[in-house]
Order: sequence, then structure tokens, then C-alpha cells
Amino acid sequence: MKKQIILAIIAVILPSFVLVTGCEEQQSTIKDKRVRLIANQNLELKKQLQEKDREIDRQKELVADCQAAKEQQKQTYDRSTEGLFQIVRSVSQQTEQIKQLTDENEQLKAEIAKLKGE
Repeated sequence: MKKQIILAIIAVILPSFVLVTGCEEQQSTIKDKRVRLIANQNLELKKQLQEKDREIDRQKELVADCQAAKEQQKQTYDRSTEGLFQIVRSVSQQTEQIKQLTDENEQLKAEIAKLKGE
């Protein structure tokens, strides 16, 4: 009877041990596959991140180029605007001189007419 109980216990424990060992190996294999999959995904993500970093650097260079061009255009505009203001001031001064000379001319004509009439 004791033998039968021992055999029954061994009959239950041995298959349980085999099942647990087999499951652990299968779980280990699944874990290894999962680890490899995650590692591959990480490598792919790193590559994508590096590409995005390169793209960001290119965009930064473009922004810097645009800012430099903008500054150059602003300087050109400022010079043009200053030149235009100088022309306007000059024309305004000349117009004032013409007005003064025209007034003086009219006064002189009036004096000449007055002197001829005397």
C-alpha cells in the first residue's frame, strides 16, 4: 500500500515536473523572441530618430539661411528707404527754393512795372 501511494505521488509529481519544465522552456523561448523583437524595434526607432535629427539639422540650416537673407534684404531696404528720403528732402528743398525765387521774381516784375509806369 505504501508502495502504491509512493507510486501515485511519483506518477503525479513527475508529469507535473515535466510540464513545468517544458512550459519554462517555452516561456524562455517566447521571452527570447520578445526580447529580440523589442531590440529590433529599438534599433529601428534609433535609426528613425537619427534621420529625424538629421532632418532637424537641415531645417535649422535652412532657417539660418533664410534669416541671413532676410537681414540682407532688410539692409537693402533700409538703404533704399534712406536714399528715397534723401531724394524727397532734396526735392522739397528745391521746391521751396523755386517758390521763393518765383515770389521774388513776381516782386521784381511788379517793381519794374511800377517803375515803367512812373
